[in-house]
Amino acid sequence: MDEDLLTVTDERSLTAAAETLRAIADQLERGNQLRLEGTDRRVAVPLPDSVAFEVGLELEGVDEGENESVSEREGEREDEHGGEAVNEAASESENESEDEGKQPEVELEIELEWPVAGADAVEVVSTAESSEEVEPAGETDRVDPDRPHEVVAIAPPPESLAKFRLFEDRAGEWRWHLRHQNGNIIADSGEGYTTKQSARNGIRSVVRNAPGASVLEGRPE
Repeated sequence: MDEDLLTVTDERSLTAAAETLRAIADQLERGNQLRLEGTDRRVAVPLPDSVAFEVGLELEGVDEGENESVSEREGEREDEHGGEAVNEAASESENESEDEGKQPEVELEIELEWPVAGADAVEVVSTAESSEEVEPAGETDRVDPDRPHEVVAIAPPPESLAKFRLFEDRAGEWRWHLRHQNGNIIADSGEGYTTKQSARNGIRSVVRNAPGASVLEGRPE
């Protein structure tokens, strides 16, 4: 019997989608565990040395070009069933009119499959708000509690009160700062980057690592 371990469906920017895929790719590259967190649960799955890999790109909602018109189909049905075909043809015509208003959509599917030793090899922890303590299913020592930032958050985070701004300074170097909605700059790149892409990578690093960063006190060594 199949079990849906984690599913999140929403709409997000290409940048946000790329960040999620990049974080998953980082875990695959480490080759230890795939750790994902949705809106109500966190899942950890052991990774093998290789996986069955499939990529599919599909165009949906395209008229396949039937040569047979609605009126022709209506005539054939009248011959077979008399007047009963009129209402059926009219209903079909309405449905086709509704379909014509929909734009075609492109669907990209990336599928990876691999075997696991058993159900107890998969760790599922409920993160839903509850007054009761939830015990993880198939608890193991594979998850490092000191590195919670390695869990990939699949569900989108709450809307931030701050925004990153990427800009080119007077010296021709690229910088970024993080500005709160009240106008205060709460973080910046601290240095210039030679390329715009390098500055973007710096922003990605902050977004990815800041949630799990520890707070140190005292003067830096």
